[in-house]
Amino acid sequence: SSETVGPYALASRMLVTCHCHIPRSEAKGIADFQISHLRAFAVLRSLTSYSQPILRDPIFRIRPSAMSSDTVHLELSAVKTLALAALLNAGCNKGNATAIAKTVWKAERDGCSSHGLFRIPGYCRSLKNGKVNGEAEPRLERTAPSVLWVDGDGGYTPLALEAMTSDFAELTKSQGVAVAAITNTFHFAAMWPEVEELAKRGLCAIACTSYKPCIPPAGGTKPLFGTNPLAFAW
Repeated sequence: SSETVGPYALASRMLVTCHCHIPRSEAKGIADFQISHLRAFAVLRSLTSYSQPILRDPIFRIRPSAMSSDTVHLELSAVKTLALAALLNAGCNKGNATAIAKTVWKAERDGCSSHGLFRIPGYCRSLKNGKVNGEAEPRLERTAPSVLWVDGDGGYTPLALEAMTSDFAELTKSQGVAVAAITNTFHFAAMWPEVEELAKRGLCAIACTSYKPCIPPAGGTKPLFGTNPLAFAW
């Protein structure tokens, strides 16, 4: 299941104003990334029915010689193009598809293939079978002076995070510390892009997510723990 329950983002203003975020190199049309050829072709096959026209674009430059090698080389910019085309054709509107594609692109850029193109076939299946709302419109509500409640409208989380960031940053700066609770969404995806964005705005940030029991404790056989990642930035 790709569903997460009750993701939370927490940010607090730094006591000393400084800019300590070190931006990574942005893609400028020349960067390549490498992924296992088995996974790469599995992903591309899964996406064929969604984005066949886009696969003919020269941007992908999939070399025939790569078919038998350990890696497939694509320009990094092709990741976003491929993900966006697949999501749009699977039922996402432009806002949702763009937000997800951006997160997928950042994951591949940063070397986290588990949250890159690997995720796109699953996203598309969930959109095609109606599990996820591809036209979700997140709603924001101030439920307390330092609390921002975000209803994701049954869509994937990246757009909800994108929609709340500016308001959440301003709330944090005005209150000193604030909490954002995101509900009614599916799959938080890679977590560090969101905390990095808050760090760029001069904030310390922590993001976490809860999950259903799926892993037994040491020596156990019954699932008890969820896979609860943490991301932080300053």
